[in-house]
Amino acid sequence: MKYIKLAMQRHQEGLLMNAAYDAIKKEKISFRLFYLFHGNLSESTINEMDPSIGPVEIVHLSPADMKDIAARAERDYSEGKMLQMLADGCICMGVKFNRQIVAHCWNNLKNCKQNPFGLNFNLPQTYVYNFGMRTLKRYKGNGLAPYLKFHNYRYLLQMGKKKYLGYIM
Repeated sequence: MKYIKLAMQRHQEGLLMNAAYDAIKKEKISFRLFYLFHGNLSESTINEMDPSIGPVEIVHLSPADMKDIAARAERDYSEGKMLQMLADGCICMGVKFNRQIVAHCWNNLKNCKQNPFGLNFNLPQTYVYNFGMRTLKRYKGNGLAPYLKFHNYRYLLQMGKKKYLGYIM
């Protein structure tokens, strides 16, 4: 309550934003801003291009691949969580270079629930929720993300999906 009074006093002094920031900091309140977006898979502006590191392979990753992904620091989920996502019907696409997974992304065909915001809702039949795209640090800057995105979208279109959802933080 004392922070509200302080905020009112600061407002009169023209320092409301500073007081609000101080009150939020002291009360340990945090905000996570994000933007949920959607688009048409067929209208993607991504062109197929070969990554600059050389020949790579696009693969549909299996439960056996989750141990490899889970062993990295550049991941979002534990091996158990990734195995559960596969069991729940999610699809994980990856890029292999010299037989090593160097990039991957996730697709949920049923709902939007793997996100840091607590969102959880079912998707229409023609939608897919695309999330968790990662490239190993040492391979960043080689065009792997757009290459994976292009092939991932093409695969989803072949499955009959038309639109995607994603988020930006």
